[in-house]
Amino acid sequence: MVWFLVCLPLPLKALEVEFLWHQSPEVFEITLKWTEPAQAKVAYNPDLGELLVTFDQKVEMPGLEAAEPVMAGWIKGVNLSYDSLFFELSTEMKIETHSEDRSLRLRLVNPYAKRVPVDENTLLFKLVQSRLWIRQGKADQAMDTLNGLALSNRGNTSVLTSMAEAELSLGNWAKALDLANQALVLSPENEGLQDLRRQILREKGTEVWAGKKRRWTDPVSYEWISHQGANLRFFQYLSLGVLAEQDQYDLRELRPIAPQVPAQAKGQIKRTEVSFSLDLPFNVSLKAKSLAQEKIKGRSLEAAAFDIWGETRILRDQDRPYWGITEGLLGASTLSQTRLERVLRVGPKLEAKLALSSRDYLLIGENKAHTQALDGYLQYNWRNPKWLVEKTGKACLTQLELDFAKEKADTTQVRLDSLATGFDQDSYMIRGLASINWDEHFTSQGYLGYGINRLGQNSPLVGIDLFHRSLKALEIHFFASRFIDRRTTNEVGLEARWKF
Repeated sequence: MVWFLVCLPLPLKALEVEFLWHQSPEVFEITLKWTEPAQAKVAYNPDLGELLVTFDQKVEMPGLEAAEPVMAGWIKGVNLSYDSLFFELSTEMKIETHSEDRSLRLRLVNPYAKRVPVDENTLLFKLVQSRLWIRQGKADQAMDTLNGLALSNRGNTSVLTSMAEAELSLGNWAKALDLANQALVLSPENEGLQDLRRQILREKGTEVWAGKKRRWTDPVSYEWISHQGANLRFFQYLSLGVLAEQDQYDLRELRPIAPQVPAQAKGQIKRTEVSFSLDLPFNVSLKAKSLAQEKIKGRSLEAAAFDIWGETRILRDQDRPYWGITEGLLGASTLSQTRLERVLRVGPKLEAKLALSSRDYLLIGENKAHTQALDGYLQYNWRNPKWLVEKTGKACLTQLELDFAKEKADTTQVRLDSLATGFDQDSYMIRGLASINWDEHFTSQGYLGYGINRLGQNSPLVGIDLFHRSLKALEIHFFASRFIDRRTTNEVGLEARWKF
């Protein structure tokens, strides 16, 4: 009997190498550590800027991928293949290596940090130019300039911020978030950087929320509104949103408006909203919505274009459920409108909005009106005003805002005399707002103002918002406010949001 022994090659276990890094404005240091016996050799070609680290066996580096966004300003490219780690560097980068037992340290020294002084005017010009390119959809061109600036200005928060904006425009969400986090480490109290980080998280856009609020308009209506929603983003360009609301209403005081309409003074309304958003090249976005409330089915389409000065939006609503309370006492009511809106931002302090709308109302099934509307606001912002910073010692924002809304019916067809002038509005509001970031978990915001309704009553306005981030992904929001929406309205509520 002949025995044959067949030896099959067993897969070799890869050597796990820990990838550690540390950076300063002048130096980026990489440390490779391993626990098993292994040898590593370093070869560097200064003419080509190529650095090769070769091991005597197959290796794995779990921490390399997470470090790649951080290395972007220092290293042109990095690649791990079987037993080799390859870096593509600037030919002017100075390289220092130090080997020890089961570890290897690489130091990349920025030659510009000491030899080339930073010209502030040139830096400012290049930053403005880069941001203009980003707004024009030329983020690749902006990144070329910003990567050069980063070599000599690694610790500059403006450079890091612009790089984050460029990466976000290119769809590199993880790199953008990492750059924003680096900038926040250098300037943790910078409200603008915190806003950018929140914007990046919103761009990722995956979150769910739930809340409940009490709304009342004396002496007309009282409501308890519960809502749940979610927003899911796919491939950085497409997002899906879902919102569901349940409105428990009490309208006994509104009953005299429509005495001949058979209805209940109390009841519940359910609303749903499904939206699809698409981000297109050249800073253009589209959003389509499907809206449903009891028997009412509506739809909405919005197009927005963003430029260096602000944004322009065109909105078309068709049979949007109107007044919220459109079943029960008032019966089916809808709003169809075409709206053109322009937001203008002049520097970091001044913002204005102006919107024109052409609207068609259908109330209680038979009462109709066509109106023209004009609304907008003017805002002036102060970031970290000295008087408030001295009192709180915290990063803060103050804002002065003027709002207005005017609407006039040019044709009406109503069976209920009480609705004949119900389509018009002429209101103004002025308010002062202050927002304070007490720490990384808690932010408070409040406003005081006064509202003038020339077709109704005037009223002082007040509001407070409290935000608490107990976990990285969880935000609790409490709010209470008094505002004008045709009538003076009050709200108080609580909402929780989970971001992923």
